Amino acid sequence: QANGAPDLMITDVEMPHMDGFTLIDRCRQSDMNMPILVVSSRLSEEWGKEAERLGANDYLNKGFSTPELVNRVKACLER
Repeated sequence: QANGAPDLMITDVEMPHMDGFTLIDRCRQSDMNMPILVVSSRLSEEWGKEAERLGANDYLNKGFSTPELVNRVKACLER
């Protein structure tokens, strides 16, 4: 993007130092409008709804194939 912001962010929910939900919330509070794709090995329906509520565009459970990831990234970038 022209302003130096990333075109897309892919984040896990469980990370050291800061969880993905906090990261999404901070990005959105900072007016960063890039698409966000969340991945997690424990992404429950509740976590998916929370990610969506915070402004994530999509989420994937770990174990996805490379083509599935590529398709989801393309879909996020087309929005």
